[in-house]
Amino acid sequence: PVDKSYILGPGDELFLYVIGNPPGVNLSRITKLIIDREGKVYIPGLGVFYVWGMTLKEAENLISRSLGANIKLTVGRLRTFPVYVSGEVNHPGAVVVTGVNTVIDAIMMAGGIQKSGTLRDVLVTRKTSSGLRQIHIDFYKLLLEGKPVDMRLRDGDVIFIKPIGKVAGISGKIKRPAIYELKGGETVEDLIKMAGGLLPSSYRYKVIIQRYKDNKFLEVIEGALDDKTFTSRQLKDGDLVVIKQVVSIPQNAVSIDGYTTYPGLYEYKEGMKLSELLKSDLFFPDSDMKFGLIERRYPLGSLPKYLTFSPDDVLKGKMDVVLKPKDKI
Repeated sequence: PVDKSYILGPGDELFLYVIGNPPGVNLSRITKLIIDREGKVYIPGLGVFYVWGMTLKEAENLISRSLGANIKLTVGRLRTFPVYVSGEVNHPGAVVVTGVNTVIDAIMMAGGIQKSGTLRDVLVTRKTSSGLRQIHIDFYKLLLEGKPVDMRLRDGDVIFIKPIGKVAGISGKIKRPAIYELKGGETVEDLIKMAGGLLPSSYRYKVIIQRYKDNKFLEVIEGALDDKTFTSRQLKDGDLVVIKQVVSIPQNAVSIDGYTTYPGLYEYKEGMKLSELLKSDLFFPDSDMKFGLIERRYPLGSLPKYLTFSPDDVLKGKMDVVLKPKDKI
């Protein structure tokens, strides 16, 4: 489909429709017009119209005023013309397009952008009446934000894909870990937004930046995501931001493991006793009912302690143990 903003040029085919039956106008034999190499269309009995560079709507208004009648123009066969795609693409050279093709279409026809090519500063050079005009396109607005950045091509356009610029990586517990291209001035917070944001399992209080220093050595910068000074730190070429994971064992849980029917995590409640967890259905018929072990690291960070018990005695009510958070049974 071609809308009214389509730019006309030599080779375009136009269909002309007269609305109603205006007096003195007889265009019954003329419905198809071809724009010649000079950008003109000829309507017998009315004259020649120069429409090259006009939009379809502008040409429609021009002919309508000259006829003194309500007419409609639509585009039939579209003209084709070459545009040139150069730089970091897989198949640089000329590609043949139409006036409805876009910059993305031309890049796809040229085989796509190589890993060594930029996505942040694609350059389109276009001829205008006042000289050459350069248009810079940042495809991250489309790829990461969903904003329309593409534009239709015109005869003589040159698309140049520059080499990739500065980059920074982000890994670990992030929604979209990857290497991202920087335009300059991006911060740790900006990079996290590019990567889609944090996961529920992201640890906020120990984030590491690995940075190459003067092409001599690697340094480590540590910070927290609730520290505005750290998140506003500007990134440098080659930086790697590492988001660690929250400890996988919940703070309000105890775990049961070993030769049992239902291993896993169980919610801990203040004052909970071992007898509240150990039920007869937790054991296989051949489970050892004379020996059990509790590994305890309480308070957090202390050396482990080991408590033994008899599952059989616990089930019979002869003994019990008060549990602590993160006990491993």
